Amino acid sequence: MLKDEFHEIFTGDSPLWFPGVARELVSLYEGSEYSTSKYLGMLEGESLLVKGERISIALEFFDGKVPEILACKNNTFLPRSGFGNEDYSLLLNAIELIEKVESLAESIGVLVKSAHLLEVQEPGYDVSFSDPSLPFSIFFNISEGKFEAARIAEAIIHEAMHLQLSLIEISFDLYINSEANFYSPWKNSMRPVSGVLHGLYVFRVILQWLELISDVSSEVGEYSDKRAEEIRGEICKIDFSGVEEFLTKDGALFLKNLC
Repeated sequence: MLKDEFHEIFTGDSPLWFPGVARELVSLYEGSEYSTSKYLGMLEGESLLVKGERISIALEFFDGKVPEILACKNNTFLPRSGFGNEDYSLLLNAIELIEKVESLAESIGVLVKSAHLLEVQEPGYDVSFSDPSLPFSIFFNISEGKFEAARIAEAIIHEAMHLQLSLIEISFDLYINSEANFYSPWKNSMRPVSGVLHGLYVFRVILQWLELISDVSSEVGEYSDKRAEEIRGEICKIDFSGVEEFLTKDGALFLKNLC
């Protein structure tokens, strides 16, 4: 992607997932068919394709040895035997919620090639992560309890947008000093400016998505209103002017678009 195209996107009225950009970014890496196991040079375990209209995600299960790069994160991975028909239906419902916004679904369909399911200790607790060293893989749990499909959908969007920003960071220099520390309302601690920018980006995307799906149903509307209020309150706690001092011109342009 040329720098002038980058500037045009960030100064326009495009949704913050920047429709079409994901495909350009991913094309830099495309070759053989991607899976986490193949990317790490491992023997592939069992997988299951969950297919919506625009998003198809291959669930990979680590029923054997978890790779070292992931084992150090102290997460417990759900085995294939722990994923049933109800889980499949719930995940498909989550994908359908994302697909209510067509251009966002297309971006996520390009970015997310493999997903791995996590186990959690408490039903109302969700966990998800991604790793820039695994460019098209995301990790999340199957939510339980109220708003479960919307919570899963949010986790998928969240991690997909982390992947997209990581690809943008490879193509464009956004930071003067990526390690300068600022308060992150999502971690409730001081974090590097790159982490704060990542948090701001993914939650601004989620906020736009929530606004667009609020009329899907009364339950989704209730979730959307609640989460949007929480996210807006968290964003207000960011030191925007301080963060901007440690960004390049491209980085400041990116931040301005998010504001």
